[in-house]
Amino acid sequence: IFMAISWLCLKGLPREFTPYQDTNRILLILRAPLGISIYEMDKRSSKVEKIIQALPEMSRYFMVLGGNDVNMGRAYIMLKDPKNRRRSQRDIANALRKTFGSIKGIKVIVQDNANRAFAQRKGFPIELSLKGHDPNQLDIQSRRLMDFMHKTHFFSDIDSDYKGGLPEVQIHPNRQACASMGVNIVEVNRIIQAVVEGVVAGQFTQKGYRYDIRVRVRESDRDSIQDIEGLQVRNNRGELVPLQHLISIVPKKIVQEINREDKERAVMLTANLVKGASQESALEAVEAYANKSLPFGYRLIRSGSSQSFQEGFSGLIIALCLGIGVAYMVLGAQFNSFLQPLIMGVAMPLGISGAILALFIGRQSLNIFTMIGLLLVLGIVLKNAILLVDFTNQKIAQGLDTQHALLEACPIRLRPILMTSFAMVAGALPPILMRGQGSETQIPMAIAVIGGIVVSTVFTLFVVPCVYSLVGRKLDGKKQR
Repeated sequence: IFMAISWLCLKGLPREFTPYQDTNRILLILRAPLGISIYEMDKRSSKVEKIIQALPEMSRYFMVLGGNDVNMGRAYIMLKDPKNRRRSQRDIANALRKTFGSIKGIKVIVQDNANRAFAQRKGFPIELSLKGHDPNQLDIQSRRLMDFMHKTHFFSDIDSDYKGGLPEVQIHPNRQACASMGVNIVEVNRIIQAVVEGVVAGQFTQKGYRYDIRVRVRESDRDSIQDIEGLQVRNNRGELVPLQHLISIVPKKIVQEINREDKERAVMLTANLVKGASQESALEAVEAYANKSLPFGYRLIRSGSSQSFQEGFSGLIIALCLGIGVAYMVLGAQFNSFLQPLIMGVAMPLGISGAILALFIGRQSLNIFTMIGLLLVLGIVLKNAILLVDFTNQKIAQGLDTQHALLEACPIRLRPILMTSFAMVAGALPPILMRGQGSETQIPMAIAVIGGIVVSTVFTLFVVPCVYSLVGRKLDGKKQR
């Protein structure tokens, strides 16, 4: 019954790679529409800067605009120590999300760096790669996935690294028209380049550096398609011919950057988790939708932190199974029996159940730190069972039967078992009482250790002797026969 209750509690535990941590740092990712100038980006980001300056928990900040992408920017906010502010880092981040959502013309993604120390690539708890061959179809399918993620109650700050929609003007020369009017295509290219890009007419020197003198048309006379069509070029007879008869201008929106992963086109989707959401439940929900909706040839795979979540839990489960297997082989060789290691291992599932129940009561998640705590609990549980079974075997070797050997061994081994358990519980109490920076990673492990040790100690003193007694009676009955 106890294990059944623990199993139900396990279903209700949120699962994530690492617990949420208060790091005193918040990262803001600013993104404006493609094609804007750095001056317009500075104007729009000033609204974000005013909100940061009005934040009472802010200690200092700095903002960077431009770089590889003119329409991108980053703002780093350092918060005061948790003891000097009223709100937690998560509450501050949620408040900033609501405030920035009302700003028009710029998108602000709040990344509070809670899992930054253990994250890979982008640093978000949700990182998924959509792979396929057609870039247009990737854009369509990624938007559908993002719409689905918006409708669920798991995600926030949903974004993708697809950089499409950069405005571009493509000029196509009409070769037949140029030939009929006696215009060389090279002259067409030269006049357009001189107007838009400019021509280097010379250089000047200042403070030891040489600078190009570039001559071109004023910006107000070259900022539209009509300005280019109104240009004129001379033909081989010295006549001026309007460019609009020689070229065709096609405005398009192109992809600014093509991302590939494992030699395939890919679009990465990133998101944060809302408070109380399980990382595993969120990933399973979006993967289930992707398996139903994605066309043939397109697939959604985990990457970054999401991949670390999957690999970390798989590795810990394998380590747990290997540890149990190695312990069984060592104990089997030590006690020269295949049955007695199983008797000692009876308390191990009960210890895990106690740890899960403690995590559920303490409102913690199942993460990499609690899994490490479970490994520690299994070692302590097995050690207590070894103390009891080994001393019982010694009494049986002295001539006592199974029942009397247990009645004599249990009271004697009670004190060392309790001493070890109390020492482990006392050692795990300080992390639970910690409230400093980074304590969020130690509290779940300490709670799992305390819950597993307390429950396993109680069951070791009752369940292991009962199982040993039942098995011993059957063995004694066979010996008498």
